[in-house]
Amino acid sequence: MVDILLQLIIYSFLGWCCESIYCSLGRGEWINRGFLTGPFCPIYGVGAVVTLGFLKFLPKSVMVVFLGGMLMTSTLEYFTSWLMEKLFNARWWDYSKQPFNFRGYICLEFSLIWGFAILFVVRIFQKYIDKLITGHDSSVLGWTILVILYVVYFVDFVVTV
Repeated sequence: MVDILLQLIIYSFLGWCCESIYCSLGRGEWINRGFLTGPFCPIYGVGAVVTLGFLKFLPKSVMVVFLGGMLMTSTLEYFTSWLMEKLFNARWWDYSKQPFNFRGYICLEFSLIWGFAILFVVRIFQKYIDKLITGHDSSVLGWTILVILYVVYFVDFVVTV
């Protein structure tokens, strides 16, 4: 259980890093890109954990991982965008001007990017995350780090909302 919670935090942070850098490069200035104030983007953490968990039950072929990852992450992106718009009356992203978009919540270009990203995570990156968190799942240090990170995560969520 601790390994999944650590993965959620790690991927939320890494997703925030990638998203903020990507958006900042496009604008030429630093952009804190995410729902929360701090360096976490929960959709990436949830997306990675749910998708990795789902893909464990499927064949490991490149095509299955790519298509499964693309489908899972695009579905999550659609429902997250829709829900955030309903709850907060705002859109954190809008693909309306992109070709092959669906209601501006998702688009083919980013669905393909998510498929390749999941393929990279499954085939290459996840083994490093597994090594990083192995052995910390039942240690006092592991639990201490986890509690501290989730307190920061929770406080950030409360302050932001």
